[in-house]
Amino acid sequence: MTNLKETFYKLTKQRHYASDELLTRLQSSEYCMQAINFLLDTETTCDITLIGKDAPSWSKSRVNKYSVTLKNKRHSYTFNFWDSISNTEKNKSARFNFYSILACLSFYTPESFDDFCSEFGYEFKNESEYIKAKQTHLDCLDQQKNLKKLFTAEQLEKLSEIN
Repeated sequence: MTNLKETFYKLTKQRHYASDELLTRLQSSEYCMQAINFLLDTETTCDITLIGKDAPSWSKSRVNKYSVTLKNKRHSYTFNFWDSISNTEKNKSARFNFYSILACLSFYTPESFDDFCSEFGYEFKNESEYIKAKQTHLDCLDQQKNLKKLFTAEQLEKLSEIN
């Protein structure tokens, strides 16, 4: 367990309390270990801080909202992450769920808004929906730009294999 505690510190760069139960759960999950190994291999820290509950654009439900910072020698990128409705209702924390964070990242976004809408099936019934989709496209392009600053093309390929 000690090695995982040391690994945990390397990933977060903070002295968070991590119970043996949490560490065992992290270690027993193949998915979480893929994410941990990716972070270690790319020398990237991942700090996940609970902001509170908020309603994301995709839901009317208020769910746990986190600020996530990925940081390595190349770049630092901070973004918001919303937990699932189920985890929020069950009071489960995503604070150390590196897999969920990394699995939600996408580094391929069509540059053209029309191509983006076509590829992801966006259709608009009104101007409000158009504006939301446009903002989503811009957010995805921003994420793509930041991920390309954080990771090499080879590392991005490995990131896409975390599943």
